[in-house]
Amino acid sequence: MEKNKENKKADYNPEVTQEDLDALGKKGLSMDARDDRKLQQRENKVDFTGKDLDVPKGNQTILDNNNKVRDEENKFYSQGGERKNNLEERKDS
Repeated sequence: MEKNKENKKADYNPEVTQEDLDALGKKGLSMDARDDRKLQQRENKVDFTGKDLDVPKGNQTILDNNNKVRDEENKFYSQGGERKNNLEERKDS
């Protein structure tokens, strides 16, 4: 009873009808059926896991001497650039 009172107070009809669902179309498809013709006719489900992707070292974790994950971003070979040519040289003041 409480729910019906709330529905009558709303500025719109919150009840979803079959006509509403038909207007929205299938989940994940475009409103223009021509664009999704190939998606609707596919034989296999879409694999969103990415198991077939070739990611270098994606499944291997490189550990340093302390059994911690190696921080490759802060190594000298990944900090190069035009202004960073002599990273390994010491600057004595």
